[in-house]
Amino acid sequence: MKGLGEIGAFGPYIPQEYGGAGLDQIAYGLIMQELERCDSGLRSTASVQSSLVMYPIYKYGSEEQRKKYLPKLATGEWMGCFGLTEPDFGSNPAGMVTNFKDKGDHYLLNGAKMWISNAPFAQIAVVWAKNEEGRIHGLIVERGMEGFSTPTMHGKWSLRASDTGELIFDNVIAKIAEELGYNTILTESVDRILKNRSPHQAYAASNTSHIKVLLRDYHLSDDISFRFSDKSWQDYPITVKKYVAKLKKLNPEAETVNLFMDYENFGEHQPESSGIFAFLKNLVSECIDNQGYTFKSPQQISEMLKPKDEYSVEDYISWADTERDLSAWLSNSMQYEALHKIYALRTDVLKTENEDLIKVWSRLQTSDHYYYMCTKYWADGDVHKYFSPYNSPYDAYIFFMNILSDFELLVKKALKGK
Repeated sequence: MKGLGEIGAFGPYIPQEYGGAGLDQIAYGLIMQELERCDSGLRSTASVQSSLVMYPIYKYGSEEQRKKYLPKLATGEWMGCFGLTEPDFGSNPAGMVTNFKDKGDHYLLNGAKMWISNAPFAQIAVVWAKNEEGRIHGLIVERGMEGFSTPTMHGKWSLRASDTGELIFDNVIAKIAEELGYNTILTESVDRILKNRSPHQAYAASNTSHIKVLLRDYHLSDDISFRFSDKSWQDYPITVKKYVAKLKKLNPEAETVNLFMDYENFGEHQPESSGIFAFLKNLVSECIDNQGYTFKSPQQISEMLKPKDEYSVEDYISWADTERDLSAWLSNSMQYEALHKIYALRTDVLKTENEDLIKVWSRLQTSDHYYYMCTKYWADGDVHKYFSPYNSPYDAYIFFMNILSDFELLVKKALKGK
């Protein structure tokens, strides 16, 4: 990379006072053309550095930013990347999900970018994100900042000389929890994050000084909350004896088994007639009286256990479906359109200062609306169908959009009346 800097291939039109050669755009174009004659990936690396990183800093950055970044970028000492393209909307700024909040002394950035040239080795990223009003801004993110990671994308079929990766701005929820005074987070044990490690121990949250993480054992939790009365399940009917046998098969070094379930599972999803309450009562008695197990609250477990490793969450996770990500709510065009339209109404809704309209707008953001629109199939699809009051995801979408259209008319009427 420094060789490209030595021949002036990085930002040749940037003024000499900031490390450039002070050439014009024609000279820049000719330099890129010659690099392209050699390899498109090489040209891509240089043009991203020049046009998409150095130019916006020179054109829109402060004088302090120009002096800090441009000389190092011009020599190739530092490399940069341009964060626009996202996993779900591509390079369409209107659908941008990445967002930031102004916290006074810093900005809080959340989201993800994909197919970003130079990302794996870049020292800085010029990232485009929406503020709380939906206006798009560019932010300079430096490698090493909390919650910022750049995983490499593998298996490209072309332009292999141009390294491509993702930009992930996350791992910040734990930091926020720590700032609010919490000391423990209960979350999902996601296989792609655990990477064959055990969910039966305490972990330390990344980017925090003392936050501990307790992970849900989703196998044993879902045996009770979801599969308990499923007659097609191979372990049906699950008895206390069968369940205790599963506990005994765990690694002897397991320090805790975290069973996290929704209250609505008991009495609603698993009715009393299923025997769920008798099962829970007998399970507790058997575990305590005959098996030597104890039951403790999450706080007690947190105080007892010391973290043995770090749990680093570099993308969005959830308890939903086999992917344990946001695809239950954001995986098809119906969900994205519905969510985009409700978010787009934010400014107008708040301008009305009408408490009833603001309350309705908030309720239309309830995650269930988008969950019902999910078009997944097989096991995950069965779960969505079970919880949905609609005949199909398409019905859920049509009903929601009709309601949203009526709501938008009410908002416009309220604004005209002001």
